[in-house]
Amino acid sequence: LIYDGTKYISIFLSFIVFLLIGNSSLLLKVYMGPDYQILSLWLSIWLLTVLLTLHKSPVDGLILSSGKTSFLLYTSAISCILSLPITIWFAEQFNIGAAVIGYAVYMAIQLGCYYLYYIPKILKLNSFKIFFSSFFPSVIIGLLACTVAYFIREYITIENDLVSIFVNSCIIAAVFSILIYLLGSPLISSNNLNGL
Repeated sequence: LIYDGTKYISIFLSFIVFLLIGNSSLLLKVYMGPDYQILSLWLSIWLLTVLLTLHKSPVDGLILSSGKTSFLLYTSAISCILSLPITIWFAEQFNIGAAVIGYAVYMAIQLGCYYLYYIPKILKLNSFKIFFSSFFPSVIIGLLACTVAYFIREYITIENDLVSIFVNSCIIAAVFSILIYLLGSPLISSNNLNGL
């Protein structure tokens, strides 16, 4: 149940996040103006870290409900202490990107602690199976959907930005759905990794 639940929520979250990533430049143009489109890379990286945050949220809930919050406290403190100097180090060079880099480092440390210690040792679950069978495939499919949509969009010219966002979202949704249908079932089936 845990592996399948993680798989289905990962598909849903990846779909939403990669819709936003695929439209990041246009969304910034519509919402903030054309001068802010240069921030689309940082928005995309930040959205990937949000996906990681949402992926680890159920484990946070299990930690809090178990009452064993010292692990959560220590890993959060260590992650924060290590990511703050990185944010400060890159602040002058990358401006707002430094905060995104710092947050990505924070999340990477958090996930490392969860997957290397808490999930296998405390929850007694196969962290390799959770990541590679339940989470990672939907992320790869999302990346492929955005890449295919990007190349398709190169051949389509639409003047209205809102219509362009709609068309691009439809392309990403269609490609994502087709890839989930074609690749998803055999790729992320928990039956493929039962022997792990």
